[in-house]
Amino acid sequence: MKKCPGCGRLFHDDVDKCSVDGQALIAVSTEERAQILKRRNSPPQSYSTRQGSSSIAQRHFIVGALWLVGGIAVTAFTYSAASGSGGGTYVVAWGAMLVGVTRLIRGFVASSQTRGQSISYNTISTIRSTAPTEKPVWTCPKCGEQSLPQTTSCWKCGAQRTATP
Repeated sequence: MKKCPGCGRLFHDDVDKCSVDGQALIAVSTEERAQILKRRNSPPQSYSTRQGSSSIAQRHFIVGALWLVGGIAVTAFTYSAASGSGGGTYVVAWGAMLVGVTRLIRGFVASSQTRGQSISYNTISTIRSTAPTEKPVWTCPKCGEQSLPQTTSCWKCGAQRTATP
């Protein structure tokens, strides 16, 4: 396994240059590889569907209110200019007001759907503790490199896995 010193992306051993920034790749140590694999298999620090959905609902409210107020302001301004002594035509900004009302409705719907959907980290830990446990990373007997649990041969030298952990 190799790593780009610039962007930090990981690559296979047969790749020499980073496909993102073109820098020469450096080899990843066994310890760093073990840390990367451990991070990939670790649970998230916090998880909440309500937080993400409520921010979407808030965004709909704010954008909807801005469109609605802007449409009303344009309509009021042009109406007051047209109703003066010189007369004239005025613009009713139906499109802006309709977009605003639609976004406000979407905000109400999104906020009503998020109530009671908060998932705590403890809930996820309970679900994971009742799920089948994952096999640990295994070490190659030939080269000493660590490989993923679902593989039967070493990713580096191709040696077959001798014992299942």
